[in-house]
Amino acid sequence: MRPDSLYKYCPIYSDNFENERSIENLINSHAVFSNRHNFNDLFDSKIDFIRPTRAKLKKLASEMNAKMRSDFKRDFLGEDWEEKYLAVEQEISRVFDRYLYYCLTDKPDSNLMWSHYANSHKGFCIEWSSEFINADKVRYESEIAKFDVFDILRSTYGLPL
Repeated sequence: MRPDSLYKYCPIYSDNFENERSIENLINSHAVFSNRHNFNDLFDSKIDFIRPTRAKLKKLASEMNAKMRSDFKRDFLGEDWEEKYLAVEQEISRVFDRYLYYCLTDKPDSNLMWSHYANSHKGFCIEWSSEFINADKVRYESEIAKFDVFDILRSTYGLPL
């Protein structure tokens, strides 16, 4: 069930409000979205990439037509395959980094939120009507998410997953 309101905790760091981004954003009706690297929890949105083995890459090459196989072998089975694989992994990571987040809570009176996000109770909290916000509740998992790069390679070369 969706709550009626969602809340954004905002910090204030000094008495000079002219330089306070949170107040400037409030006055100008701006919402600032963050990417996953701006989260204060190092494990939020962390992803462990599963690297395919050489054997798995060779098997994948065997499923391709001659032209694709030639390109694939050059890129992923040659001497510099690890360097090229890392470039693929970095590009996937950049795609994940393009996602932006606006973090809200359904709790207007959380001491933890006031402490962490509103500069130890020195900030303020904005109430938003949830009627116009299509938000997903965060699910915390006990393990870091895994992403199998092999699936991307299969897809890139037009092979079924």
